[in-house]
Amino acid sequence: MPVPNPVARADDLPSLTGVRGIAAGAVFVDHLAHLLGATPLAPGWSTVRGIGIDAVLLFFVLSGFLLARPAGLRGGAPKFLLRRAARIYPVYLLALALGVVAVLLRNPASTLLDPGSLLANLLLVQSWDPAGSGVSISLPAWSLSIEALFYVALPFTLRPATRLFRRSPAWSLAGLTALAVLGGEALRQDWVWATFPPAYLPVFYLGVHAAVTGAPGLRSVPAAAALALASAAGYLGFSNLAVPALGFMVLVASLAARDRRGTPVLAGRGWQRAGVWSFAFFLMHIPVLQAMGALLPERPSTVVAGLGWSAVAFGLSWVLAAVVHRLWEEPARRAVLRRGTPRRGLATAGVSACDVPLPATPRR
Repeated sequence: MPVPNPVARADDLPSLTGVRGIAAGAVFVDHLAHLLGATPLAPGWSTVRGIGIDAVLLFFVLSGFLLARPAGLRGGAPKFLLRRAARIYPVYLLALALGVVAVLLRNPASTLLDPGSLLANLLLVQSWDPAGSGVSISLPAWSLSIEALFYVALPFTLRPATRLFRRSPAWSLAGLTALAVLGGEALRQDWVWATFPPAYLPVFYLGVHAAVTGAPGLRSVPAAAALALASAAGYLGFSNLAVPALGFMVLVASLAARDRRGTPVLAGRGWQRAGVWSFAFFLMHIPVLQAMGALLPERPSTVVAGLGWSAVAFGLSWVLAAVVHRLWEEPARRAVLRRGTPRRGLATAGVSACDVPLPATPRR
C-alpha cells in the first residue's frame, strides 16, 4: 500500500508558484551582458550575475519537492514522462527554433548547427557534452537537460528514497548534504565539466527529502528568506552546491508549510501570473535580448541607457512570455496530453506548481 505523503496538492501551494517569478528575474539579470557590460554598472553586474546559478539550484530543489507529491507518479513512469514532455517540449521547441535562427544569422558555419549538435539539443542531452552550456543552442536549456536526468531517475527511486528518508531523516539528510558537497567540489575543482548532470542530483533529492519527510522549515518566512539570501550570497564567495541548496531547502519547506496553514505569501494575482508564465519567460527572454543586441546601433554606455534598455527588455520578455503561454504553451500541452492520456485521466494530468523553469549559465 502506498505510504501517505505529507505534501499538499500543487494547487494548495501558491507561495511556491509565486516564488518562481522572483527566481525568473534572477535569470534575466544573469544574461544582461550586452546591456550592462559597457556601462559603469558592469563591475556591480559582474559581482551579482552569479545569482543565475543560485536560481538554478532553487528550481532544482523546487522540482524535487513538488515532483514528490502524491499524484506525481500517478499512472507509472510512462505517464509521468509524458506529462513532463508535454510540459517542457512545446516552449522548448519554439526556443530551439529561435535559437537556430539566431545562430544562422550570426554564424551559419557554427558547429552548433551540425547534425549531431542539433540532435543532442532536440533530445535534451546537450549537458552531457564536456563543452557544457556552450553546446546548448537555447542557452538556458542546459539546465533542462539536467532536469531530464531527474525525470528519468525519479520513477525508479522515489519509493525506496521515501522509505529511507522517513526511516532515518537526519542521517539521510546528512548523506545528501555530503553528496551535494562532493558534487559541488567536483564542479568547483573542475574534476567534471560545469553542466555534468549527476553532480546536481543531490540538490534535487534535497527537495524530495523535504517533501516526503514533511520538513516544517522555519515558522518565520522572513527568517527563511534571509537564510536563503545569505546562502545564495555565500555561494558567490564559495561556489559549492551545498551552500545555497540547504538554504533553499529550508525556504521551500517554510513556504509550503505556510501554504498548508492557509496563510500563503506571494499569492496575489500578479505573483501567480508571473509564476505561471515564468517557464516561457525563462526561455523567451534570451531571444528578446538577442534581438535587442542586434537592433541597437551600439552597446549602452551610460547608467541611464543600460538600465532603461534593461527595463524595456524585461517588460518585453514578460509580454512575450504571456503571449507564448496563452497561445502556444498551454494549447500544445493539452494537445499532447489528449493524444497520450485516456480522456477520463486528463483531470489528473494537468499542469502543476511543480513545473518549474530552470535558468542561467553555470559559473566556471
